[in-house]
Amino acid sequence: MLDQVSELVREYLQISDVDPDRPLTDYGMDSVRSVNLVVELENLFQVEISDDEAAGLRTAREIAEHVLGKATAATGSN
Repeated sequence: MLDQVSELVREYLQISDVDPDRPLTDYGMDSVRSVNLVVELENLFQVEISDDEAAGLRTAREIAEHVLGKATAATGSN
């Protein structure tokens, strides 16, 4: 999951490498890119991420852990 999230972040920010624990704002993540990334994550992993949840996700690792938790919860409820 972390690899997939990191790859998406690299694509969106057009950078070659992402430290999974570094805030994405350090790489130039802005609100527009953040919204687009969240939409892509929701579509790719079939999860819903609220605006409040998205606002609290600062690093690639936090995003990956959050998405994994949501995907696992969704799978477990089916």
